[in-house]
Amino acid sequence: MSKQLANSIDKKNKQESEKIIFVLKLWKIPRKLISFAAKTGDVVGLPLNSERLKKLTENYIVSNQKLKDALNIQKLPVSAEEGLEKTIKCFKN
Repeated sequence: MSKQLANSIDKKNKQESEKIIFVLKLWKIPRKLISFAAKTGDVVGLPLNSERLKKLTENYIVSNQKLKDALNIQKLPVSAEEGLEKTIKCFKN
């Protein structure tokens, strides 16, 4: 189950990165220009900086195994997909 979840999360992160790359290509903004803008943001204090650019473009996988071990359970009551759907519905209302 956790391997499937990790694959699902990895796939979603890859899709998000692909969306960012698509936008850059759509606007035809060179990657070097974005990197330069992020480095400028480091110095000047702009919202786009190197740290944020890295977070926007990296793949990030988190394991919930420590949480399950601490609660002494095998399976969480809600899957990641169900939790995300509930969260989105909550924000829509």
